[in-house]
Amino acid sequence: MLSMGFIFILLPTIVYISKTFSAFLLIYLAIIEILVIVVMLIKLDKETLKFEYGSRLKVHNGIFRDRYSIDCDKVEVVHTTKKED
Repeated sequence: MLSMGFIFILLPTIVYISKTFSAFLLIYLAIIEILVIVVMLIKLDKETLKFEYGSRLKVHNGIFRDRYSIDCDKVEVVHTTKKED
């Protein structure tokens, strides 16, 4: 995510410093900037996980994805695996 941020800031800065404002270059830069924003949103969506615990466990998986609600009184077995250090 950090490298995408550098690309998002660095490319327009280089174009501004070099003072080459051709139509082709500006359109190409705009397309790259749009693609960088799309990739950043997709990555942020995949890395987001929020949960709330009350009488029910509410899990929000991603920004644009589903939300799950689990009634904790109905859970009988929870399977876990041992993590070796």
